[in-house]
Amino acid sequence: MMLFSVEEIEALRLCAWCKDLPVACGKYLAEEAVALLRSIGYLRQSRCGQSYRVTLQGYAFLDSIGLHYEPDRQYRGQGAVLTRRLQMAELVLFFYRMGANVFLDALEAGSKIPSFLPSFALRRKAASNLLGGSRFAGICYGADIALIPYYLSDGNDGLYPMAEERIFTADRLLMGRKPFVVYTGKPSLDGVITVSQNSRDRKTKSTTQTFAQASRMFSCGVGYVPLTQWGLRQLRILLEPDYRTRLAKKLLGSAYMPAADRPCDAVHRTTKEPYLVGIGCDFNQFESVVNEGVTAHIILLANQLTAVGKYLQGRNVILHPLELEVVEGLLQIPSSLPSPNQSPFLTQKGGYVHVPAFFQARKAGKQMQ
Repeated sequence: MMLFSVEEIEALRLCAWCKDLPVACGKYLAEEAVALLRSIGYLRQSRCGQSYRVTLQGYAFLDSIGLHYEPDRQYRGQGAVLTRRLQMAELVLFFYRMGANVFLDALEAGSKIPSFLPSFALRRKAASNLLGGSRFAGICYGADIALIPYYLSDGNDGLYPMAEERIFTADRLLMGRKPFVVYTGKPSLDGVITVSQNSRDRKTKSTTQTFAQASRMFSCGVGYVPLTQWGLRQLRILLEPDYRTRLAKKLLGSAYMPAADRPCDAVHRTTKEPYLVGIGCDFNQFESVVNEGVTAHIILLANQLTAVGKYLQGRNVILHPLELEVVEGLLQIPSSLPSPNQSPFLTQKGGYVHVPAFFQARKAGKQMQ
């Protein structure tokens, strides 16, 4: 008899967790897993054609294996609410593909690192309005850092950065970690930067800031990450403890000197010039090191060179691009993203879950390919 794999059950869980998954989820999930769940009748495509949703039969199946999720009281049709939900779902899939545990509704001691706590998980809690009208999409917890992602879309109306920061820096959310804001939502670094600066559809008398303006008002770092596989690998670097100092030491070798109170990560022992590891793509950091008035050196990923070079054109700075694989090697991070878990799914009681007999031929065909 054929068994459901972890990959297939997690695809169904993700849809139940997010309520809607974008139909373009194939870049994060195996298309065969989604196709199997649709053929069984556990997933269906929404009437507007933009998303996949769990059927009542699918929710009942999840219940039967000890995974309870509340169905939507009212399904959302095409419009702003569904668009925001699909953006949120894409971020959940993004962190899931990175290998994070995305099924959190609270961070607890012993939680897997990295873990992603979606903002919707907090908003769904009864009698809780911890997030208020904030726009951040959740929190990705590393060992010593908390990434605060924002999904930037065309026509956004900006945000109130001070109000946002008061919420995401609450002790009960950061859990002792240092925050770092991440702007994302576009498939290119140039695209994320452009939409942060130019996309604004403010309501009359609105006093919100554009995301680019807000980045200069946050007291923590703000980076730019594209929604791509390359962006996922960039995020893994940002989650590495003390990655900037570790890279500066390895790259400068015997020429490395601590930065002391200077706005950089290292100082060259001979030239006394500042070196900054700019992989987070934090333009505020770039400005700080460039404004020292001496030749600044910024270490980047090769994929960031064009966008950052355009921003710093004409400034007294030397950019040092490194291939992503080189940086991953120096930090001992695997170059490949986690492989889908195709081992048989085990329930909390230790039992296996069988694919309905009528559909086993389809699953067998998938395995034989």
